[in-house]
Amino acid sequence: TEISNEQSAKAARLFFKERAVEILRGEDV
Repeated sequence: TEISNEQSAKAARLFFKERAVEILRGEDV
């Protein structure tokens, strides 16, 4: 549904944001 798609998009942005922070910190595992 439109709501679940919006929630999925928010989750994806949060995930990629956190991953980007880890990579920039050199903490990529």
